[in-house]
Amino acid sequence: MSIGHEITLSQAHAVAQKYIGTQSELTPLGWGMSGFVFATPDARTAVKHYRYISGFLAEATCYRELKRRGVSSLCGFTIPRIHDSSNELRVIRMDIVSAPYLLDFAGAEFTPPQYTKDVMDSWHAKIKSEYGRNAWLAYAVFESLKRIGIYYMDIRRTNLNPLGHPDFEPETESADDEPY
Repeated sequence: MSIGHEITLSQAHAVAQKYIGTQSELTPLGWGMSGFVFATPDARTAVKHYRYISGFLAEATCYRELKRRGVSSLCGFTIPRIHDSSNELRVIRMDIVSAPYLLDFAGAEFTPPQYTKDVMDSWHAKIKSEYGRNAWLAYAVFESLKRIGIYYMDIRRTNLNPLGHPDFEPETESADDEPY
């Protein structure tokens, strides 16, 4: 396979089937800039096929490091356990997890990112907008990963889902916001 190219859902599906050795239809769980994710037929694990080797290598490195350290959850968020991977096919097989979860390390970095003040201000505003009073949970995860050398900037609800977290506080409307 080439280092990176645009792949379709059907191409990614075929690679995932090949990797796990099945002709069974696989259920798509999600897709994004880094690739496509499918549930395996037993619905216990997922296979992610990456568009680019860089995303595959970053995510595989993160999952392996977390597994090596025995980290299966962080700040109350479950992290999928990696089962195996293939550099040649750019795939990882990992556990399927439910919220609250932390996943998708394809954009992680291993040295402190050098972003401008404007970029960082925008990042902070996005976290505050998406998480509201629960933004501290996102920052706790960021800081915990940073302490082990993983710089995880892709904090958004699809990757860091706080629903069901014991400290999650649902947003409530104030009485002033209610229509008359």
